[in-house]
Formats: sequence, C-alpha cells, structure tokens
Amino acid sequence: MKRTLVVGGLLLAIATAASAQTKGRFVVEQAGTQVATEEFTRTATSVTGVIAMLNGVRITFDMALAADASAPRLHAEVFAPTDTTTAASTLDARFSRDSLIGEVNTAGTKTPVAAKVPAGTVPYVNPSAVFMEQIIRRAKKIGGTDVNVFVTALGGSEPYIEVPVSFASADEARMNLGGVELIFKIDGEGAIQSGSVPSQNLTITRK
Repeated sequence: MKRTLVVGGLLLAIATAASAQTKGRFVVEQAGTQVATEEFTRTATSVTGVIAMLNGVRITFDMALAADASAPRLHAEVFAPTDTTTAASTLDARFSRDSLIGEVNTAGTKTPVAAKVPAGTVPYVNPSAVFMEQIIRRAKKIGGTDVNVFVTALGGSEPYIEVPVSFASADEARMNLGGVELIFKIDGEGAIQSGSVPSQNLTITRK
C-alpha cells in the first residue's frame, strides 16, 4: 500500500508539471505574406523559443519569469541565415531591482551592457509575440484598466521606454509600442490569441 501511494504521488507530480507547461506557435503576416514564425514553451518560471524570420535569421531565447510577470534574466542568440550552429551574436542580461546588467558577444567581441531601469522592467525582442505577451501579462499583474509597463527594447537607443497598455474588455488589450498601436485578443491570463498592427498591415495568429 505504501508503494502504491508513492507511485501515485509521483504520477500526480508528473501530470501536474506537464499541465503547467504550454507549447505554442505564433505566425506573423504582412498583407497576407508570412514574415516570421515563433515556436515557444512557457512554464510558470520561464519561457523559451525560436523566432524564424523570412530572411533566414533565427533568434533563440530563454527568459526567466518572476511571479509579478517581470523577467529577471534573459539569454538570446542570433543566427545568420547561412549558419545554423554558431550564433553571430549572443546577449545575456539580468534585471535587478533598479538596473540592467549584461553582455553582448558579437564574433568574440564582448561588450558590457549596464543601465538604470525601473523595477519590474520587461525586455522586448522585435518582432516577438511572446515578448509582446509578456508585456501584457506584466500589465495584468500591475492591475488596472490603463497601465504603463517599463520595457527595455533590446537594441534600442534608450535604456527603457514606457509602454501604455489598456484593457478595453476582458478579452482585448491595446498597446502603444514605440509609437505603434497594437491590438490583441487575449485570454484571462493575458495570453495572446491573435493580434494586429493596423498601421503596418500586420497580423499575429496563435496556432
């Protein structure tokens, strides 16, 4: 009887861990032409994925997640179209209470990254729907109908920007990302079901 309980407990733990993991795929299209795809796996503590661009560039990422939907750590690698094994550049970034500290490695040349950023800042990699979703999830954790989320746009000229996020209803979120309006259909946790960028004729579809 004791062995049965132990085995049952292990099976329950395995089932619970499996149910906490979400796999998905986003497709980004412009005027009906596919420009990027994104495969991802999300758990309560991390999200990993691969962005495949139309031009052949691939971006892989591994982002740690905190309970408040901020991201304390990010590792990303960019692969050129002609190379599938060696990253052209890598990024390691850590977000503490009031700062961003990291390093960019491009062809063996390491460049330190350091900046003052507000607590709870979320990184963003263009054109990732997973990172857009994390901004929405962070806004939901902050609470309210109209929220500003601090975002570090990696590769941008500013250490961080404020991204307004508004919830017109329980299943719709609007975001102004660097002056560009994005509209999303979301679920109760802020997971993107579909989205659009009207000014750029872009659509985002979750598969």
